[in-house]
Amino acid sequence: MSNIIFFVPERDALGDPILRSQVFKQIEFLVNNDFKCLILGMEKNSDLAKKATDLIYEKYKFSALIHGSYRKDIPFISKYYIERKLFKIFKEEIYTFKPTYIYTRDCISFLCAEKIARKHNLTHIYDVRGVPAYEAKCKGGKKIIYSFFYRYLESNAIKKADKISCISSKMGEWIYRTKGRKDFVVIPSCVSEIWGNIDYETRIKNRGKFQYSEDNKVICYVGDISKWQRIPSIIDLFKNIIKKNKKFRFLFIINNTDYVKKISKKMGLSNEYFNCLNCLQDEVVNYLKASDAGIIMRDNILINNVASPLKIGEYLSCGLPVILTKGIGDFSELIDKYGVGLVLDEKKDMSDQVIKYFDSIKVQTIHKKCTGFAKKYLTWNAYINRFEYLYSK
Repeated sequence: MSNIIFFVPERDALGDPILRSQVFKQIEFLVNNDFKCLILGMEKNSDLAKKATDLIYEKYKFSALIHGSYRKDIPFISKYYIERKLFKIFKEEIYTFKPTYIYTRDCISFLCAEKIARKHNLTHIYDVRGVPAYEAKCKGGKKIIYSFFYRYLESNAIKKADKISCISSKMGEWIYRTKGRKDFVVIPSCVSEIWGNIDYETRIKNRGKFQYSEDNKVICYVGDISKWQRIPSIIDLFKNIIKKNKKFRFLFIINNTDYVKKISKKMGLSNEYFNCLNCLQDEVVNYLKASDAGIIMRDNILINNVASPLKIGEYLSCGLPVILTKGIGDFSELIDKYGVGLVLDEKKDMSDQVIKYFDSIKVQTIHKKCTGFAKKYLTWNAYINRFEYLYSK
């Protein structure tokens, strides 16, 4: 029997979208495949902790132990001791659960859980989701000091973990090149379902909300306004497309619509050609299905070279080809290889590349290819054999 504790105190259990999509959904999948799972996490206070516990059980059908002691952006030592306390607070519940595995995805959380894993002979699974030392260095300022601590912690976690999973083959190459381990399995950021055939009724209805005609080519961006999302670059590309073809339209599903409007005005993209909305996660799919392509632009640096952005899976699972830049994890190669999008060459005119790409595709054909790719490579079920390897002796 595989009884797995998912120890994820580094993010707030109720409000964090990464936990919902990549941890809760993963656990839900495992539970449906006869694994026994328990999540151990934190929220900001006791009321939110109780709410998170109830919501997780009600929506995802597995048990959670959530404590109201989450604190963001606190010193390493404080974070370590707060997270370690969870094992004492929930000692009896953990003992009753009789875990055989413990999963972590943060290098500080790994350090907290490692002593427990050794004491109780648990197999420790470390899921490598990023390169925190490099990320801290890129942020500059005081964060540069953190990079030295993170370098030690990430090396410690990767070297001591019993088994390792990671989000891309590029990440795996980095692990082997810098840490010397090659016994990893790759499980990318996955979606829980494929949203089937084109729903023309929903498509027409949602396009109508923005006065998009069937002649319009709608490119959608889903995400936030973080610096690495390159929103100004996306807006600049959109502006240049409109100069050449005014049938294009652009939809931003974003957490800060005012920012997009402000930058667009500053850069000369008329609001006649784009729309912004901030909607619930469950509503995103309908707007994606009303679009014709999704876009993501990232700088060609290590953080992005090893990444597996969830939004790419979201685009493809809705049948949207992906417009992306080079150097985004495994996707920049896979998208081109399987013909499910356009990899931009930033040294050439990107607006011409986008317009020519749209001229070359047929909606129904590309939709089928995209959903087929997503089903084969970006669903949890596609990796059941790798999960069975991770959680078997």
